[in-house]
Amino acid sequence: MKLFAAGESGGTEEDDHGREPSRTERFGALRLACSLLSSTGNAAVLLDEAEDVLEAPHSYGNMRGTYSKAFLHRTLEILPVPVIWTCNDLSLMDPATLRRMTMVIEVPVPDVATRTRIWRRVIAHERLRLPPDVSERLAQNWEASAGVAAGAARAARLTGRDEPALKRALRGVMGAMGHHEVSPRAGVDFDIDLVNSKQDLAILRHRLAQPATSRAWSLCLSGPPGTGKSEFAHHLARHLALPVLQKRGSDLLSMFVGGSEKAIAEAFREARDRGALLLIDEAEALLFDRSAAVQSWEVSQVNEMLTWMENHSLPFVCTTNLPERMDHAVPRRFTLKLHFGALDAPRAALAFRRLLQAEPPGALPDGLTPGDFAVVRSKAALFGERDPRVLLVWLREEAEAKPGRHAEIGFRGRRQETEPALAMRPFLRAA
Repeated sequence: MKLFAAGESGGTEEDDHGREPSRTERFGALRLACSLLSSTGNAAVLLDEAEDVLEAPHSYGNMRGTYSKAFLHRTLEILPVPVIWTCNDLSLMDPATLRRMTMVIEVPVPDVATRTRIWRRVIAHERLRLPPDVSERLAQNWEASAGVAAGAARAARLTGRDEPALKRALRGVMGAMGHHEVSPRAGVDFDIDLVNSKQDLAILRHRLAQPATSRAWSLCLSGPPGTGKSEFAHHLARHLALPVLQKRGSDLLSMFVGGSEKAIAEAFREARDRGALLLIDEAEALLFDRSAAVQSWEVSQVNEMLTWMENHSLPFVCTTNLPERMDHAVPRRFTLKLHFGALDAPRAALAFRRLLQAEPPGALPDGLTPGDFAVVRSKAALFGERDPRVLLVWLREEAEAKPGRHAEIGFRGRRQETEPALAMRPFLRAA
């Protein structure tokens, strides 16, 4: 079968006078192409940017009175040759138009593996001088389509042929489209031994990863910031061999009525289509207590979340620092509920040894989390500091900076009096 672009010879990108064609002219070119090809028996027509022809008009403005749904729908039903319509936004089309399509196929942004292959191809085509691992890094950090990748590589060839030129071009286009770079997951590599939970996480992980175990489960992870809730969700996904679709509660909130419900539904649908574990951080923003709602849409937002949670067929994980703010109907909707607490004394000492590569030189403060050790480890790497006494002082500073922390009562001993000097030593040395 041969594929023809509608109006290839006359053009649907311009009219007979080289000007911008109207909707009527594009529709006329399509009908003419179908008529000319109807007798061939082995031809199809491609109409690109189909929104021009199929977009539903508003009931007001310039388009009023210039559009007939009956004419459009009748034409769709009697086209004599197969027509392939391509578009960027189905929401612009009337549902009555869409239901007359024989098939609707969504072509999403490729997954990481496919994006890696695309980047390798476009980089080789443009002959850019880039590190061997750049394709993997770009694929991990940018959800770029093949067209965007090709355009960025072409721009890099013209402006430097190196990695900074490529990233500069990519940031410009993706930023203009409202997409931004996904930062590599930083901080502490997840260590299941450093999680303070009543549940044996290793056993739970093993059971969830069994082939016979249903994947229609949900998990609520609560606890203070830095205890490893999001990292554990990614850890589970790796053992389940599932990609992760991660959203923040704020990502799904909309200023428009009905917008939040639409975003919630889209997140669950995307997870289903990608076969991904859906992770929603700061979930209390979407599942707050409905008794405190002021507007009706606040209630419908929670209802939308609860409905999807009950009907989702893949793993769903949400994290929250404020479980007490959630609606009273939320807990029973979760298959599993885990609380991650601050590190107890043995786990804090273990974290010091594993993450800071040293023995604790003294008693560790209460309330530390793996996230606190991640901060201190990054700080130590920045200043080249390896003295355990300095690392301990920094950990105490992290503990004292937590909300609700009160100063100790009583006199401070000589050991504490030396701590400010120890804490400042790396800065003075760097200066």
